[in-house]
Amino acid sequence: MLLRLTQAHHSLGVWAGRPLVIVPASVENAARLVGSVDGVPFPVLADPDGDVRRRLGVPADRAALVIADRWGVVYNAVEADTARDLPPVDEVIEWVRYLATQCPECGVPDEPGRGEWGP
Repeated sequence: MLLRLTQAHHSLGVWAGRPLVIVPASVENAARLVGSVDGVPFPVLADPDGDVRRRLGVPADRAALVIADRWGVVYNAVEADTARDLPPVDEVIEWVRYLATQCPECGVPDEPGRGEWGP
């Protein structure tokens, strides 16, 4: 997934998409992983003890992809056996594009789970 997101960086950036990859590895192993992919343009977080994944509700033996808007509202979350089984990058780009075109300040009722925009 790291390689796929790196290759899609420009397409994500057009829509202000900013990946954060969380790696269940030590800092040293995460650095090796990042070093194996040329030009990773976004942060990679080493999570050797699983604290971050636990807080996100992702089991230690699963990979996950979370799509959130700029305010942290989660619009989609997917778990898979491995990172290879996560949705393709084209789907990630479509989610990022969708979120970038929303205008909650204009009263667009697209916040998930509410039905209408508002308190």
